[in-house]
Amino acid sequence: MYYTVERIMKKWLKEAKLKEDIHYNIDYDEKTITIYTTRPGCLIGMRGYLIEKYDLIMRKKWDSFAGFKFVEMWGCIHHE
Repeated sequence: MYYTVERIMKKWLKEAKLKEDIHYNIDYDEKTITIYTTRPGCLIGMRGYLIEKYDLIMRKKWDSFAGFKFVEMWGCIHHE
């Protein structure tokens, strides 16, 4: 499942034209994926177009998928 999610997320980032890093967590108990990003609006898209599209793609790969959650972050510090 991990590699499937990675491929889907990379495609989503490219379509959203998001250059910043994102982080995510897969919760197998709740059947959700939480996305941590500084720009959730880019991933949601105009009128929710992108979130709906990638929600459907994810449901085709993971039958019991319940949806995405977003946590907006203010920034990220990379370890040197």
